[in-house]
Amino acid sequence: MAEACGLAGPATVRRVHALAHGIANAVAAAADEVRAMPAGAGQMLDLLATEIKARAQLVAANSLVLEGRTKPTTFRRRVSARMAEQADARASYGRQRPPFPT
Repeated sequence: MAEACGLAGPATVRRVHALAHGIANAVAAAADEVRAMPAGAGQMLDLLATEIKARAQLVAANSLVLEGRTKPTTFRRRVSARMAEQADARASYGRQRPPFPT
């Protein structure tokens, strides 16, 4: 797709990797900034931060496979581990929610 737009494919993949890696590293700081705001964190901030970081790490790992810097088997293990972390985050969020008022 990058080549169809006139961009170099390998350079685009490297740029996507750098952006995804940067997002994954910046999520915690962004969440801390939101917590410091007058409205506070809210119920979903931790879940959203976890999901955003997991997705960015997944994109970064996928870009390594496309570049040939890692093998697909390693990538599959990373994806499986990331999916397990996401499932744990979703499950813990459900346990943390306060009951609905009656």
